[in-house]
Amino acid sequence: MNALGSDIALDFFDQIKRPILWLTATDDPIATPENVDDMLRLYDNASVTRHRIDPHDFGLERIAHIDFFRGRNAKLWPLISEWLSALSPNESRFGDTN
Repeated sequence: MNALGSDIALDFFDQIKRPILWLTATDDPIATPENVDDMLRLYDNASVTRHRIDPHDFGLERIAHIDFFRGRNAKLWPLISEWLSALSPNESRFGDTN
């Protein structure tokens, strides 16, 4: 069992079938590689793109767990927009695609 608890089967992770971009930072004490591996195993029907970002590679002092969207780290944001732009129209659609 992971840190999400015993009711994990009630959370419907297996119903997520859209691509997921999972970004973590090397200075994040919470989203460690082991914790991310544990979380991602729940999304077995989704295509996951995973990147581990070193803040120093972008000339940044810190990203940690919650600083990705702070203005001082705006140079990271193209990672998301570029990933979204590369999705096919079907992949980027919201809603059911049965």
